[in-house]
Amino acid sequence: MKTLLTGALKALLGSAVGPVRSKVELPDLAGLGSPPVFSLSPSHELTSTLREKGYTHVHSFAAIPSQTMPRWLLPTGDSCALLAGAHIYQPYKWTARVIKSALIGMMKMGWYGWWDSPVLVASRGTSSVEALVRAVTGEDDPLFALSLGRQAAVRKLTIQVMRRSGDILGYMKLPLTDAAAERVRKEAGVLDRLWNFPAIRPHIPRILYAGKWNGTYVLFQSALEGERGPVGFNEMHQQLLKTLRNVHWAEMPGQALTGKLAAKWQKAVRHLGGEWEGLGQEVLRRSTRDLYGKVLRCGVMHGDFAPWNTRVRNNTLLLFDWESADWDAPISWDVFHFQVQTSHLLSKHKGLKASPAPERSDETLFMLYVLSSVCGFLEEENQSGISHHKKLLIGQLQGRRAPSVGPASMV
Repeated sequence: MKTLLTGALKALLGSAVGPVRSKVELPDLAGLGSPPVFSLSPSHELTSTLREKGYTHVHSFAAIPSQTMPRWLLPTGDSCALLAGAHIYQPYKWTARVIKSALIGMMKMGWYGWWDSPVLVASRGTSSVEALVRAVTGEDDPLFALSLGRQAAVRKLTIQVMRRSGDILGYMKLPLTDAAAERVRKEAGVLDRLWNFPAIRPHIPRILYAGKWNGTYVLFQSALEGERGPVGFNEMHQQLLKTLRNVHWAEMPGQALTGKLAAKWQKAVRHLGGEWEGLGQEVLRRSTRDLYGKVLRCGVMHGDFAPWNTRVRNNTLLLFDWESADWDAPISWDVFHFQVQTSHLLSKHKGLKASPAPERSDETLFMLYVLSSVCGFLEEENQSGISHHKKLLIGQLQGRRAPSVGPASMV
């Protein structure tokens, strides 16, 4: 949708004039205070006219896969920057990886004719985003690659900030909705709190800047360099989760967890339909019974512990995207999430096995995890996630076993 692309570019530039299609449409920019402009159909004539008017800070992009369905904006005009910009997309599905590999091959050969979705942004002087980058990193001439999130309700513009050489300086998160702004603020708070613990610092991004910017809230964090994280749960994942538990853990009565989720569920279920009401009531009933008198070990939960939020460097797992974190959640929930996500989205069933005789409390914690996840999907308006978790919950209530989670959740 071009409306999405237009909104993202206006958020990037602040008060911008656009979209502009030709020099005839250019207003008296000097009279307007020479604001930034952008065009979704830039011609050489328009670009030349802008330069004549003093718009010397020009960034050209290609909208991928198209302007009507934008997911990424990659910088054009420089093969090194273009290849570096492609780093913002790290697919895990086989088909997407093949397509990206083919596109990169075309880039390396210098053929860009398959792109017919050019985008141009220009400013007379340093734009506000360039000024922020300069103030934080000292870089005077940054390049950008942009990613637009999938879920409209919590959509953010993620900006990969680079040098002309292709070196990645960091990532900005710029919210495009009020709900997204709350998530960006939350992630900044979590990262700031985690940075107080030296043991976790090697695994997480460092905040370069977090605060108000152009009427919203922006988070600028360091890049986590490394290879794509593995799709199978292994020792690196276990070690990182152990480090998180050492950062903070606490004992929580089973009744307290059930009550906490019941209050959250009561607000959510009214938006989910009649069948969900019965499912939720049954899960909470079983939880009240199975967790009565038991104490749960809780700690820091990442909240979206999945391969696409990880990198590996020197046999160490790095973890980013902390906007769904919880400081006091059952220690098994991140493991549950990893299995559910890889099984559903990547069709992976290795690395975590169903235990031959799981404890009833493990099954109960799994069902509570599913309810909690549905509350998050509801905020995102993620109907696919809600539908899949409904199937999971029905299967669990019908007697299918919950996965083994390794470290015990009970104290």
